[in-house]
Amino acid sequence: MIGPYGHGISKYLEELVQRFGDEDPLTERLKEILNVSKWADVRSVFLIRPDCAPSSPVRSFETKELNISCYHPVSWLRVPLTLRLLQADLYFNPTFASYPYLPCDYVQTIHDLNHLHFGNLFQKIYYELLLKPSIRNARQIFTVSKFVRSEIMNWAFIAEDQVVVTYNQIQKANTVEAPSLELVLSRFDLTQKGYFLCVSNPKQHKNLEMLIRAYRRFQTTHSRKAPPLLLTVPIDSGLDVGEGVVPVGSITDVELSALYCGALAFFYPSLYEGFGRPPIEAALCGTSVYASDIPPHREGAQLFQVNVNFLSPSEPEVWAHAFGKESEKFS
Repeated sequence: MIGPYGHGISKYLEELVQRFGDEDPLTERLKEILNVSKWADVRSVFLIRPDCAPSSPVRSFETKELNISCYHPVSWLRVPLTLRLLQADLYFNPTFASYPYLPCDYVQTIHDLNHLHFGNLFQKIYYELLLKPSIRNARQIFTVSKFVRSEIMNWAFIAEDQVVVTYNQIQKANTVEAPSLELVLSRFDLTQKGYFLCVSNPKQHKNLEMLIRAYRRFQTTHSRKAPPLLLTVPIDSGLDVGEGVVPVGSITDVELSALYCGALAFFYPSLYEGFGRPPIEAALCGTSVYASDIPPHREGAQLFQVNVNFLSPSEPEVWAHAFGKESEKFS
């Protein structure tokens, strides 16, 4: 799951690895299942991608490369075979990728049930035929918010004590030194506090088409040249971006921290999330944040005690007003 560019699940996993052995609910439960008192008594082997970053904390452990996506059907054979060769006692599954058979006990992490709401027919069949039996047979289920725990319990008819909430351990970004900030901003031809930012992807539930409509509405009422809206989506994402909306593609963690710190305001209009890291990350950088008013966003903001402006994800006019409000602060 951990490649050259960060995303929500990979960051969650790296944070987990960095706190192995600490007294948090996830590692304590893993030790109970393995019947050990100390994490030092556990041999940890990570199944990794060949392009897993050399700086990733998983590289400090024993690793085994599998040159195949964890979602590919061939993994149904490769992963069980690898676990058998390693004589594994427990498999920590970090995603909804499920297997018809595993040769050992396993725990599974469900970050959300997004495909139940926005998936295609194949994905919904996968959930019913593979994911639901998988989590019912798991020794333990981990998830990232109380919101998703409730969804899992209601969908799979699972008892509350079978699902443990282990939140993302988001740390405040290191202060970005002025030369580094300027270097990153110059790469994208930006000035500090001269652009809006949205860290997302073009999937349907991310609701970017609505955000672009809101930005267009803001442009028509703004008397001066509107600050550009940066989206971390590929140039060929299929979104009708138009003037002022700038797709920047994949970015590194260093670039992301700089863009958070330099942004005039951060926008996150998602219709559905399991947790929602970017609004928290942006708020911890001191940037004004506007996020959709959905339960996991409120849960995350309360957990990290950050200020987030919550807006209806179905009303572009209120998002257009937010664009205008923020642009006036630095006009």
